[in-house]
Amino acid sequence: MAHGGATRLANYMGAKYEDCSYWAAGINHFTWYLDFRVKGEDAYPALRKRFQDPKVYLKKDYFGKGVVVDQVEVEMLNNFGYFTSGSQAHLSMYLPYFRRKPQLAEKYHLDDYGPIFGGAPKRTADETEELKQQIAGGYKFPFTDEYRWSIHAADVMDSMETGTIRRLTATLRIKALSPIC
Repeated sequence: MAHGGATRLANYMGAKYEDCSYWAAGINHFTWYLDFRVKGEDAYPALRKRFQDPKVYLKKDYFGKGVVVDQVEVEMLNNFGYFTSGSQAHLSMYLPYFRRKPQLAEKYHLDDYGPIFGGAPKRTADETEELKQQIAGGYKFPFTDEYRWSIHAADVMDSMETGTIRRLTATLRIKALSPIC
């Protein structure tokens, strides 16, 4: 999920995503931005300064009811020196520290996410059925760059055709090499 977090960091910097570059390492929602640059300049000093003011990252959530979008990530930045790609909800689920006491869950504005994730199985089933119907009916899916992380294949094909150099986030299965004797 490095692309989503990079978009948020670009927004914090007042920059366009296209003007940013980064090196990230990790798994799923637990990826660290080891380097984050805007127009070639290290953005971490400016990010650290901005994140000293809680008004920068304390915002209404996506559903308009809670607070704090990136407070857990800022805590990770302050303690470990790097920003993560996880969102408030996901990252706190990987790190039980933030949920081990009711006081901490309250401090970090974490709830049980029941309203968000409770309907997920039905929603997934409904969306799967809709997708099956679209495919069976010959629906032509529009090409979009709204969610860049979901269209790596198109990026690879474009790079092959145009020679455009890109960095992509990918999980690769690597066959173990035999040791040299």
